[in-house]
Amino acid sequence: MDVLTSQLGGLSISDSTARSNIVYLIGKNRNIASYFHPLSDKFLTTHCVSTPDTFEVGQLYNLKKHSSGCAIFTELDENIRRAYVIRGEMMFADSGYEDFILPSLLLGSRLRDYDQSCATVINRSPLILSSSSRPVFLTTTSFRTETGEAVEVMVEGVDRNPDLKTMKIFGDPVQPLPSSIVKGSHLQFCSDTERIPLVTKALEQVHKSNRSIINRTLLDRIYGKSGSFTYRPMDHRLISVKRRDGTTIVLNGEQSEAVHRYNSDCPAFAVESPPGTGKTMTAGAMAITYCRGGLQLFLSTANVPVFNMAIALAAIDYGDLNIVHLVSAEREATQERSPFSIFEADDEENEAAARFKELGEEMETASKSRLRNLKKMMRKVHAEALAASGGAHYDIILATVDMILGKLLKPKNKKNPCPIQRQLETDVRRIVIDEASQLTEAALNAIILCFPRAQIVLIGDSKQLPAFKYEKGEIVSEMAAHSALIVLSRKKNLPMITMRTTYRQSPSVMRHYSDVFYGGHLSSGKPESRLLLPSAFPPHIKKDLMFIRIDNSKTGRNGTSLINDAEIATLEWTVTKLRLKGYDHQSVMIIAYYEAQRKLAKASLPEGYEVLTVDSAQGREKDVVIVLTTRDSPTTTPFFTCPLRCNVAVSRHKRALIILGSEALYEMEPWKDLLKNEKKYFSAIAVSK
Repeated sequence: MDVLTSQLGGLSISDSTARSNIVYLIGKNRNIASYFHPLSDKFLTTHCVSTPDTFEVGQLYNLKKHSSGCAIFTELDENIRRAYVIRGEMMFADSGYEDFILPSLLLGSRLRDYDQSCATVINRSPLILSSSSRPVFLTTTSFRTETGEAVEVMVEGVDRNPDLKTMKIFGDPVQPLPSSIVKGSHLQFCSDTERIPLVTKALEQVHKSNRSIINRTLLDRIYGKSGSFTYRPMDHRLISVKRRDGTTIVLNGEQSEAVHRYNSDCPAFAVESPPGTGKTMTAGAMAITYCRGGLQLFLSTANVPVFNMAIALAAIDYGDLNIVHLVSAEREATQERSPFSIFEADDEENEAAARFKELGEEMETASKSRLRNLKKMMRKVHAEALAASGGAHYDIILATVDMILGKLLKPKNKKNPCPIQRQLETDVRRIVIDEASQLTEAALNAIILCFPRAQIVLIGDSKQLPAFKYEKGEIVSEMAAHSALIVLSRKKNLPMITMRTTYRQSPSVMRHYSDVFYGGHLSSGKPESRLLLPSAFPPHIKKDLMFIRIDNSKTGRNGTSLINDAEIATLEWTVTKLRLKGYDHQSVMIIAYYEAQRKLAKASLPEGYEVLTVDSAQGREKDVVIVLTTRDSPTTTPFFTCPLRCNVAVSRHKRALIILGSEALYEMEPWKDLLKNEKKYFSAIAVSK
């Protein structure tokens, strides 16, 4: 039988040798080529005896070995290329997953890892490199060129762009640079060549082992024929959840359907959850109503959503469920402690907790050399406390995806086996992943393959920010970085529950983002409250959505980021007005588009205000949110005009939203859609600071 659908014209791609030799070209220099293969954790170099007429870096090719040992690169069959890059439009059957999907995911994941481990040459002399942000010291740094040559660079300076999470490195080569290094070349940090990130490691283990795929039913629904599976309707009874304070919350129909599906035999489903629609409470209800046995995992790609789930779960009457929240030792020591921390007992009653606290306090004043030793000691105390905390008997584990994969894939200690690792290997039956729009397709598959007996539930919002560095149409992104939320639902073979009632805001302060980003399909389940902003900004402000137009706004550069002094002055004036009416740091959050402006705002405000970038604000909320747009002239840069980022920025408030900006916003997408009809959504005033 064919492994691909009729979209390929009924073609049967049966040459497994050809499929196993698909590579991605990352560099070439005369007759030397460098490439990644799905089964190689480092890029390989080879001499070429034959290449296509159009032999370009950044493309997929078929690789064969000549009798001389040199390489023959040939153009990839278009059908195979499509199977690797645009598989969402295709159907896979039989061995299609093993032959095409898994190797393409692994190759794409390796290439994303490689990209994160590289600096790009943007100027050869003097040498200037650009890379993702990372710790870099003013010392000699070792790199590897795209063709495998070693390069030593004395780092003389670093200029970071916190908005894009990138940096420029200014350096002087210790030896003359190889002639192959030109503008656009990649240099890999040698310190990264031995590290295999966890998602890639999980995919690699399955691909190399050639073991049978257990969760075939779910994978067929994700990658098989569209609309070929049906799922039965759920019980329509509404679910009630008792809180620990004695009150009871009745979930709405959409939330209740999600809980009923969680307790069914459905292999997976997705929950589209726009801002404030109660996804965290729904996840908590899933946890406490589950009665089918086995371990439940509540995960996310970042720590903040997991912490929010822990807080929500702690507020519910969870009975005698044994719950733990896994975090790193460093985070345990420096961040607010979870209600399900392994150090849940009071320090005086818990020897490990007391010792951990002592080490944390010593870290605050320790020298750099002592700090390394303290961190090592903290990790040891943390690991010992975890091993002694109940291990193999947890009902629920909260963690990031990387934390869970790290625990599962960690080399086994035969003398002192990890009880959590044993439980992860055998007992996981339910996995809920929050903020799933930021989970990559590669990570989703890693989870499915590592926990083949678990139902997968993805909760997120496809109208908010996707995975880091996803670029539509770019080959590597298409191979591995599609949003898992979209991947799970695109074939319509699995249930998709869309929540449409928001409880964060009343109707008048959520209509703007509902209309602009959700087609007007959202409604509010919260009654109108007493207006907040009119009392602080009389007499012209009549609503709790306000646009403050700064007439003398002027943007300046701070390194590679942007600042605007007039906007900061307006922010100070705005915060003072709010403070006079009793709205201080406990109820006000500031969101800045640019990191330099965020830092300037933080330094300009009284102690205690939460000042975040848009990307870090996803999943957060506050009564009053002030958005700093900073720019004084129109731009088409995707970072600023991205509707997903804008949606995050203008939906974090619970009671009032204030946007600070220039009149240039009237000319830029998607801002003009929010502001073009001020009387419909916003009250507006003009200031000059």
